[in-house]
Amino acid sequence: MNQDDLINQLAGELKPYKPWPNWYWSLLLCLPILAVYGGVVLWWSELRSDWQQLLSNPYGLGETLLLVLMVLLSLRGMLLIQVPDAYQKNPYLNAPRLLLAAVCVLQLVTAVMNPATWAQDVEHIPCLVQLIWVGFVASLSAAILMRQQASVQRARLGELVMWFGFSVSALLLKLSCEINSVTHLILIHYLPVMCAAAIGYWLGRAWFNRFDQPLGNYS
Repeated sequence: MNQDDLINQLAGELKPYKPWPNWYWSLLLCLPILAVYGGVVLWWSELRSDWQQLLSNPYGLGETLLLVLMVLLSLRGMLLIQVPDAYQKNPYLNAPRLLLAAVCVLQLVTAVMNPATWAQDVEHIPCLVQLIWVGFVASLSAAILMRQQASVQRARLGELVMWFGFSVSALLLKLSCEINSVTHLILIHYLPVMCAAAIGYWLGRAWFNRFDQPLGNYS
């Protein structure tokens, strides 16, 4: 085989790589999928009967909005970290941590304003099980999708993937669980989110191989 034939053969075997769209288009594409997933989970777990009261209460509305923001910003960070200049956007990558802290502070303020919500005799296991499996499915789906790209911050990507998945789970759990005990909410709804993110940081080094695919064009 001469050199020209070899070049033609190798060129014919190349598989074109389709780069991802800009991160904001990726975000818009993810939102309908996220809405469908949330709808299925809420259909299965049932929307809490007092949802109108929850959203009419300033503390309940504030907590819900913070969780929505945590989902969106963790998703945005997860997409931004694929961009080579993501090092210049660290505030977005740290936003989920700050928002979770704000949610916990809001819970403590609620307990001060209404001491009866501090500790109640409630069942913890069902909520914890739901949080874990809903968060695991969302995180695994995001991890499989993100593995097709190449991040230079694999550990942080693993952390953000888990932040995203378990933020989604915490939001859906807030909309389905009628327990208002501050102890229950912090220990069962929110502390596992932080633990999952720490696990994701550790697993990200092994799961995301930055040499799997070439970087796409994000300009």
